[in-house]
Order: sequence, then C-alpha cells, then structure tokens
Amino acid sequence: EERKITKLCDRRSKMSAMLDCFTVLHKGGAVLWRKEMCKLQGEPINDLIKTVLLEERSAETVYKKDQYQFKWALVNEFDLVF
Repeated sequence: EERKITKLCDRRSKMSAMLDCFTVLHKGGAVLWRKEMCKLQGEPINDLIKTVLLEERSAETVYKKDQYQFKWALVNEFDLVF
C-alpha cells in the first residue's frame, strides 16, 4: 500500500490541486488530529501554527509555505481550526 501512496504523491505534481494533509488544531496551536495522504516535506504545519495561529493572524484564510498552500476555517465556538 505504501507504494501506491508514493506513486499517487509523485503524480500530484502533475495535478493542479490535491489534498495532501487534513489537520484539526486547537486555536492555541495543539494538533488534535492529523491525516497525511502524502508525506509532507519539512514541517509546514508547525510553520502555519507559529506564523498564523500564534501570531493571531487567524483572520487570514490562506497561508503559503514552499510548495504548499494551506486553507482553513476557524470555529470560534469550539476554538478549533480545520
């Protein structure tokens, strides 16, 4: 199964958009749940937490880091970020 995932991830560069990772975060930065469809290079989720959430720039909805683009929704009622 790992080979299938690797082949799929290798093909993603030919596609215009793909979901590589889905993460549920607490507004304070704790990762509550995470599912990676492809192995991410580096630590882009940590960069998102440090650069956007902890600096309270959560009004923004898009963050770009290297080849990744992150989009999220903040649910204030539960202090969650999807």
